[in-house]
Amino acid sequence: MLYFIHGTNAVAARKKLHAILDRALEKAPGTPVAMFHAETLVPEEIGALVAEQGLFTGNSAVVFDNVLGVEEVLLRVLGLLSEMKESRNLLLFLEAEPDAKVVSAFTKAGAEVHYTPAIATGPIFNVFSLTDAFGRRDKKKLWIEYRKALAKEGSDDSFLLYMNSMLFWQVKTMLLALLSKTAAESGLKPFSYQKARTFLKNYSREELEELSGKLVRLPHDAHRGLIDMEVGLERLVLSI
Repeated sequence: MLYFIHGTNAVAARKKLHAILDRALEKAPGTPVAMFHAETLVPEEIGALVAEQGLFTGNSAVVFDNVLGVEEVLLRVLGLLSEMKESRNLLLFLEAEPDAKVVSAFTKAGAEVHYTPAIATGPIFNVFSLTDAFGRRDKKKLWIEYRKALAKEGSDDSFLLYMNSMLFWQVKTMLLALLSKTAAESGLKPFSYQKARTFLKNYSREELEELSGKLVRLPHDAHRGLIDMEVGLERLVLSI
């Protein structure tokens, strides 16, 4: 099962992504979900992600989040589109501004394609202002950027989930940098690796692991009605 979601409306794109995942998890609650960004995806492992099935878990869901800007990844993906279409795993690609030829290739391969064009005319929220403040452990700046993001984009659950996922991505990147001696060993791009290394002085490993757990649990607790997503995320922002 192959899906390709593209367009610069990040909120709508993430909402579509979560809707597809929610449907899959409702049908098979035990389905494992793996998410990869350009910094964490190893090109040589793409084939295994397409074909591999767990002995006990059966099918899996794999999200490729804006990974096609890496030439080696793009070439491998385009060469595996037929296998991806026939895979029993759920494979979802999320791209902001892919080349028209890439969209055409996914369409011809039989992928379910969704386009989410930008509709906002005001200033666009820069998520990296949020993640950088988080990495620097600048609580005041982080809270200001969080409130500015809500003012620009609204407090729709899909946007809150997007911010939560980007903060989780920042924590995961820092942990990868902490546990690796080089960018190549971490699987991160050199700039992302060096940037994450500069942030490590602001957190202990235990704090990063605790934050990772909180960011994973928050959407689930919000979905179960145990906490309001906006309130929970703001509390986390103010707790760093």
